[in-house]
Amino acid sequence: MIRYLPHDELRWRFSDFATARNILQQRRTKRTGRIGTVAQARALSALELGLGIKQRGYNIFVVGAPGTGRTSTVEKLLADKASKEATPDDVVLLYNFNDRDRPHSVTLPPSFGPKLKKSYELLMERVLNHLEKAFEADSYMMAKQVIQDECREKTDVALKEIEAEAKDNSFVLSHTGVSITLTPANSEGDALTEEEFDKLSEKEKQRLEQTAEKLESKLEDSMRKVRTAEKESEDALEELERDTAKSAIAGIFENYRQTWKAQKRVVSHINAIEDDILARIRRLIHDEKPPAQESNEPIPATNIKRR
Repeated sequence: MIRYLPHDELRWRFSDFATARNILQQRRTKRTGRIGTVAQARALSALELGLGIKQRGYNIFVVGAPGTGRTSTVEKLLADKASKEATPDDVVLLYNFNDRDRPHSVTLPPSFGPKLKKSYELLMERVLNHLEKAFEADSYMMAKQVIQDECREKTDVALKEIEAEAKDNSFVLSHTGVSITLTPANSEGDALTEEEFDKLSEKEKQRLEQTAEKLESKLEDSMRKVRTAEKESEDALEELERDTAKSAIAGIFENYRQTWKAQKRVVSHINAIEDDILARIRRLIHDEKPPAQESNEPIPATNIKRR
């Protein structure tokens, strides 16, 4: 038989607050010790089982009504478990100089990760300071000047040879910007103007053309000498810069190798840093914008012009 219930029979009122306090106090003294786990023994067992699984690919999903202590219970379980286990190793990512999109993953003892980061910061600071001092030293500046003077001397000799040859054949060799111009000379030794050239006979014009062709061939030979001198100068400067940099930073890197000698992969990476700095030393010591070409620098042979 169906009986309609009055509203006062549809609820239950808890008025024994002393009993409630006892229940809460007992819960606080449990091993899991978080409000919200009353009558959740199976849930706690499942959490403990899940936290005990060491393999990858396993996850724990916790669901429940708000205020039931889901987060606090899981946090307490994790804190208790973590306090009984060994501190995990640090995992750091080190730049890969061969493939920048695939950094090296290196495992270090606990708390060594921040120490390595700080060590690298100090390393680069010391390296840059030592490089700056090394390339401002008088010994480096003097050695660089000697190489540049030797190149300029060889270039001047090569250009003077062709200039003398041009003068003997009544031609003027002149530099205009980034080109070298061979122009027939008049009786006063100045470059022949177009009007003066037009007044010459066809025979004389033909003779000048033949002479110009011979001079251009010799000019090419002179410019090959210039390019050779420039290449030798560049190689010498590069070797000087590398040797100067290596002398300046070798001691620093050796100290850091000794500091991290117990970590073989870190030492290997320190070696890679040193090699990369030496390979890119020209970028570090030269301005990004190339200096303007000096008027007494040799002109590339690809810019030879003839009137």
